[in-house]
Amino acid sequence: DAEINLKHYKYLDWKQIPDFYKYICEMPQRPSVRALRFITLSALRVTAAASIKFEDVDIDAGRINVHLRKNKRLTTPFLLPITSQMKMFLTPYRLGDQWLFQDGFSRPVSERAILGQLVENTPFDTTIHGLRASFSTWCADNEKDPTLRERCLDHIVEGRIVRAYQRSDQLELRRKLLQEWNDYVTSKL
Repeated sequence: DAEINLKHYKYLDWKQIPDFYKYICEMPQRPSVRALRFITLSALRVTAAASIKFEDVDIDAGRINVHLRKNKRLTTPFLLPITSQMKMFLTPYRLGDQWLFQDGFSRPVSERAILGQLVENTPFDTTIHGLRASFSTWCADNEKDPTLRERCLDHIVEGRIVRAYQRSDQLELRRKLLQEWNDYVTSKL
């Protein structure tokens, strides 16, 4: 077996996440801070969160169609289930906003601005990938289904043959798991 060289990002022990979330909720609610809060709840990549438009939000279906670009091509949308805590982010902050997290110039908030809030304005030593690792570790330590955990993180977990036969997006199961995570994350508010 070839050894895989993995880069481990700084992350918070999942037991610190409610304190972290409380801290960022007390910060001035700039678009970048709101995006950081949403990322903590959704376990999305920073690129994915920054690219969400209001037209991607389907409140009736309870999901967000998250589009990513890989190698300059738009990928198949990742269906993010909406939890009760996420709903507060799904109305425009200002009239006419196109993006879920929009700067003052009608552009999506930059990844750099989101990362800047995390690094420069919080005492917590973590990265966005670290927040995703916190979610993953919480799932593992609380005996959550590993396949659902990976699907919440938008990771490919099955081989080509399994993916050819298994067609469910498991949206409701993922919603239940993310709702448990969101209830835990917001437990100190």
